Amino acid sequence: MAICAAVAAVTLSLGAIGSAGRLSRRLASISVPVPVRSVATVLMMASLLTALSRPRPATATVAPPIVRLSGEPGASPEAVPAPAAAPGSMVYVVEAGDSLWRIARHVLTERTGRRPSNGEIAAFWPVIYEANRSTIGENPNLIFPGQRFVIPEG
Repeated sequence: MAICAAVAAVTLSLGAIGSAGRLSRRLASISVPVPVRSVATVLMMASLLTALSRPRPATATVAPPIVRLSGEPGASPEAVPAPAAAPGSMVYVVEAGDSLWRIARHVLTERTGRRPSNGEIAAFWPVIYEANRSTIGENPNLIFPGQRFVIPEG
């Protein structure tokens, strides 16, 4: 099919240019019941349709994240109660969009009155996770709105 398309392209380009070379005279001298340009046009259309009808590779799609609001069933694991708060500790209720990193940054900002460094946040969020591991579970990246976390002094 590629050879047919090439022949058709050459034939059309020679006809379009109006070349008076040997090749164009030879093509003109060939007696074909159908004019050469019509054959070339049919061949080009056939190659174009073949190219367009080929299956295209699948595009990769990423599933959207699952967001559970606190009113939905299964939104938070309520079977596990929040750990008892020690004296001097505070309780933080998780809101939509929270992460342990953001919670740690919020708590440290309230405690120090300034924006904490990334190093301070990196050291503090695992403390929050360990204090609330029974509520959070094994994946610290999976927390739900409405969960109550005890924030230890630290």
